[in-house]
Amino acid sequence: MRRSPRFAIVTAVVTILAILGAAVQLLHPFLPTPETLNSYSDRGDYLQQARIEQIGWLPLSDDAFVQAVETNSPILLVSGAEWSQPARKSDRLAFADADLQALISSDFVPVRVDCDENPEWLNAYFPVSKYALGLMVGNQSYFVSKFGAMYDFLPSGTLSEHIDDVAVTQDLMQARNQSPANAIAVAKSQVHQDLLNDINLIMAPHQPVPPSFSSEVHDIETAIDPHFGGTPTDEMQVLVPQAYRFLMMMGDKPALYNSLGRVLSSPLRDWLDGGFFRACDKGWTNLQFDKVTVSNAEMMLACADYGELIHSPYATEAATATFDCLLDKFVQDHGLLGSCRVGDEGPDGRSLHSSFSAKDIRDFWNTDLLTEGDRHWAIKYLNLDLAKNPQLVPFVADPTVFNLQRNQLRSVLADMKVLKREIRPRYGIIGYADVNGFSAARMLESARLWGDDRIDDAQPIKDALELLRRGDNLDHWLRQHHGGPELTDYLGYADAALQFFLARGDGKALNQGLHVLLEAKRIFELSTPGAWLMARSSPRGLPKDYLTPEVADNLYESCTAREIRLMIDYSRLLAGNPNTAAISSELAHDARAAILQCEPAAAELGIHAAGYYCAALSMERPYAFAVGRSAVEMATELYRLRPLDFVAPAKGHAREDLQRGPTGLYVVKDGMTLGPFATAAGAAKEMN
Repeated sequence: MRRSPRFAIVTAVVTILAILGAAVQLLHPFLPTPETLNSYSDRGDYLQQARIEQIGWLPLSDDAFVQAVETNSPILLVSGAEWSQPARKSDRLAFADADLQALISSDFVPVRVDCDENPEWLNAYFPVSKYALGLMVGNQSYFVSKFGAMYDFLPSGTLSEHIDDVAVTQDLMQARNQSPANAIAVAKSQVHQDLLNDINLIMAPHQPVPPSFSSEVHDIETAIDPHFGGTPTDEMQVLVPQAYRFLMMMGDKPALYNSLGRVLSSPLRDWLDGGFFRACDKGWTNLQFDKVTVSNAEMMLACADYGELIHSPYATEAATATFDCLLDKFVQDHGLLGSCRVGDEGPDGRSLHSSFSAKDIRDFWNTDLLTEGDRHWAIKYLNLDLAKNPQLVPFVADPTVFNLQRNQLRSVLADMKVLKREIRPRYGIIGYADVNGFSAARMLESARLWGDDRIDDAQPIKDALELLRRGDNLDHWLRQHHGGPELTDYLGYADAALQFFLARGDGKALNQGLHVLLEAKRIFELSTPGAWLMARSSPRGLPKDYLTPEVADNLYESCTAREIRLMIDYSRLLAGNPNTAAISSELAHDARAAILQCEPAAAELGIHAAGYYCAALSMERPYAFAVGRSAVEMATELYRLRPLDFVAPAKGHAREDLQRGPTGLYVVKDGMTLGPFATAAGAAKEMN
């Protein structure tokens, strides 16, 4: 969209706005009250967020396209999520403006899509080039013609920042006037060509290209900010757990320190409650206080692996604190996790719960909450200096503070929590299958690494997934879901079942996970090798060009990465048994096909496709099985030495051929099975 309106255009816009404003005032008595304008009692919270706006938002449905045809109007389609601060700001600023409300209501069919309710919309449109185009995950705005074709978009931030209202109005009017009359006009547009290029890059047949792991290392290293560290995207520091994992797999410790290490010593790490905030500015300021459940689960595992690999209590503490935060704060009704902790930023940018205002700091001196020594210690070592930390979020920038003053740190933090105990954050929708499946898997994986009772704590979340399973199929939401099956749900369940088998040797969980994975393959697999759609259904008026395989780690590990990883792991478990050899071979073949098919798109995405590169690299790494009465214990011991590799107990239908051999650990390397090894250390050495 252009940003240089001529004088004549501006004059016309202002005149139109004045007329619309007068019309709104005249019609105000006849308009619905805010409380009744929008009702989405059975919808996700992003739609609930708009219930008092003077815009007649519709959910994405057939009715929206019927209305577009009947009124000859284009559709303003806005996708967002309750964990997106920019999405909330759009509602607070642009969509609360009376003039823009009038223009949108009169000239568009306004539609909102909740990305938690419909996860495929995290990937919708420009699945490869969205980052280059400045399209922000959780806050995107598209213009769709009355016959369903997307023909333009607003760069993310247009509606959420303090900008010129006239310029926004001009964008909307330009989009209204340029709405194409037919499919031929759309096909000729540059936007359509860009979208088609993205789709072809992922789905079109091409000469198979093996993944370039060295190029991915270079892309991640290049993304690291030379001054501040971290891996900022569009000047924002965001969490990229799959990139950290890939650096660990490649042994790049300097890049790990400059990326993950800098995150651990930044305000993104929540020292008060545990876990990680969603994003902040490049210089580690201006925090967004949302916490996304799946992102935190993924960060927990990254920190757990990092802590084991470099023997860092500082990193391990971040992981265990995140686990405990998810378990204590995010698990709610029916033992299921909420989708997020919603940011509670105020007009001053501070969090009611996580920030300490100047008054809070004064209270330290006016009460007996902290001793005088602890007060000065908190200011110095928790960075509660208003000049340096305007949001006054406590964090430990120096790991030696944790290592050398751990008891005082914990004591001071415990006392500071007392000031905030009455201010309780709001948590997101409870009971999404994909959120709970993926998070339960990462919690089980982390607890297995620590070898403690946290496995027992994570198991009920995995068990609660049964509330959402119907045979081999998954419901997306514990409450009502609008739409068809979602790939993320099936992958989440298969992942949680796999991790429970690895942690406990439970053969029933292995069988259930396999059946759900095969059902996902049947439902979502396309004719293109390795290409699985995120969803199969859509409103009748909307072409399916927004439904493409997900290669980018848009919010967490991409569906393609999970698909590859799970097919590899299940195929390894099912090998060596005549009854399951065919399935094992098919899964391994399809995983290789997916790796080769998606490499061109992954190469374009760079750091945003790190999950794909982790999954592809795992196929080339050695793996191991434990055989014998203590198979689970032996596998866990080896896994703690090789946390980035696949180590499984040979139990139930898993590697029945090895179960007939002597007790010990078997390593599969370069197509050969070696062993048995009597000790975990011996097997780990062979896996190097």
